[in-house]
Amino acid sequence: MDVLSGGAIGASSLALMATSLLTGIGHNAIFRRNSFVPFISALSGTLVFSLIYLAILVGVGYRFPPIPLVFNLIVPAALYNCAVMFLATPILNRLPEQANYP
Repeated sequence: MDVLSGGAIGASSLALMATSLLTGIGHNAIFRRNSFVPFISALSGTLVFSLIYLAILVGVGYRFPPIPLVFNLIVPAALYNCAVMFLATPILNRLPEQANYP
């Protein structure tokens, strides 16, 4: 992702790790077959990743206009991720759950 994005090397990896940590905190407490859980997870994950990634880029000196960035990149990415999750949820719900995590 970093090579194709044109941003700082390692920024997307750091943002993805932080997003995984923050969105996975309550994964055992939430019932996964609820129809709103995948939608909310995709939306919150996209927003958290985008904000952390942009904060890293701003921290290393990148500058960009915030309003066009939100409407041209973040909103379409959030909609796309929600649509993919909506389509993938029936398939993912057929996978068996593991009782114990290693």
